[in-house]
Amino acid sequence: MSRMSQPWVSHLLLTVLLLLCRYASAVKLHKPRSEVLSLLGEQEGRLYFGNCEQSSGRSSCVFAIDESYNQEPTQCAVTSLEGKPWWMGVLETPAYITKITLLNIDQLYRSHPDALRAVTIMAGDDVCFRYESDESFVKRSFPCDTVADQIVIRSRMDSAALTLCDVTVYGAPIRFRGVVDDAGPLRVQWCQQSSVSGNGYCENAFDGDANSNHNARPCAVTIDEATPWMSARLEIPSLVTEIKIFNRADCCGDGLNQFLLTLDNRVCADYEVQRSSRKALGCYKDNHKDRDLGQLVSSILMSHEKCYSICKRLGLKYFGVQGGAHCWGGSTYGKHGKVDEKKCSIPCEDNERQRCGGSIFNNIFEVL
Repeated sequence: MSRMSQPWVSHLLLTVLLLLCRYASAVKLHKPRSEVLSLLGEQEGRLYFGNCEQSSGRSSCVFAIDESYNQEPTQCAVTSLEGKPWWMGVLETPAYITKITLLNIDQLYRSHPDALRAVTIMAGDDVCFRYESDESFVKRSFPCDTVADQIVIRSRMDSAALTLCDVTVYGAPIRFRGVVDDAGPLRVQWCQQSSVSGNGYCENAFDGDANSNHNARPCAVTIDEATPWMSARLEIPSLVTEIKIFNRADCCGDGLNQFLLTLDNRVCADYEVQRSSRKALGCYKDNHKDRDLGQLVSSILMSHEKCYSICKRLGLKYFGVQGGAHCWGGSTYGKHGKVDEKKCSIPCEDNERQRCGGSIFNNIFEVL
């Protein structure tokens, strides 16, 4: 599990926090691509990232996976000028990876040596491609043939800035049919935590007792300290598909408002309670040929909070969610008119309790 940036108080809260996590080490394949795809029962297509990080942060790593394809420096993932900079992204699910395409910054904006002139592209622990050239490229695709859930772009240059405006991965997801359907609770062999408050030992978090009252049945509790953490080891190596965390309900529930959850050093979740400021404006009609909101900013696992966060970062006054998955932003809205709220009834992909528009209708909000 992980180090955490807020006090860990395991067991329960009134609401169950559900975190999904899947992990697979890289597996090199030695079969024709068509045969592998046939075995998986999938067609080759685009794969999507769940999260990312990079060696340093002049710009956030998420600019490389936001599907904006904008090559201006402010819209790309950019590291500092440093030795051997890197970028890493974790896919939503383990996959058979066939190709990785990189979009570089527009050369008109380059002010530092280009780290992509000497770069190693990895999927899991396998090297897909080693690239080296005296010239920078704008867009280039690199072949791959492996099963993994993590992509690493690592420069071999001693002093350069890594700039990635888009990282697109192609292949086929591995669904783990049958295995996932039969999934059940996994047993923990041992655990430890950064400190213990009273009788709040880590074993209390894995005893199967979901009592929310610490005084009635002890939970795992650390002392009040900086960056408290808890870790645990499973009895046997396993495919982990879901992690449930139950918080305390008798007090201290905000101790899990922000934390990082990792599995074998892979980030499963970087959780933080979202406090967004937005005003719902209603359901509005859109037009494929004349968009109500002019900028498509994301089409990955959408929610109101995610669309709000991206559009606020981009300085957009209004945002709209559409078709359950798409986030649009703009400075004006309403050119095609307001419609009944029933037209905007598709659940959001990342939060089914929210509504993310209709097939050609936007739930529109104002960024306050």
